[in-house]
Amino acid sequence: MGLSSWNYLNNYSKKHRLLKKVEFYNFRSRIKIKTKTIYSIVKKNTYGYSRLGIIAPRKIGPSVYRNYLKRIIREEFRCSNVKTSGYDILFIVNPLKNTNGELIRANKDILHK
Repeated sequence: MGLSSWNYLNNYSKKHRLLKKVEFYNFRSRIKIKTKTIYSIVKKNTYGYSRLGIIAPRKIGPSVYRNYLKRIIREEFRCSNVKTSGYDILFIVNPLKNTNGELIRANKDILHK
């Protein structure tokens, strides 16, 4: 693999993100995976790559902690093989039960299912 394929597989560009409100609302009646710390909804898309959306409510804590949790989720997505499978994945972080170790384990379990 050349350098260009490495960049494609290891970056997290805008095309790999769910950005619009409409894209977040299209997740009704899809595959749902629930753990103690993360609730995720997965649906097949028509693109050749996967896209990621993250919802971290304010109840989790201050913005520094919310952004830290989102960085962990994005990094796991970036390093996984899910990016080439063609799914839209929405992660919703549970505001009541989240510790860093549990979040990392749950995120890895969901991405590898």
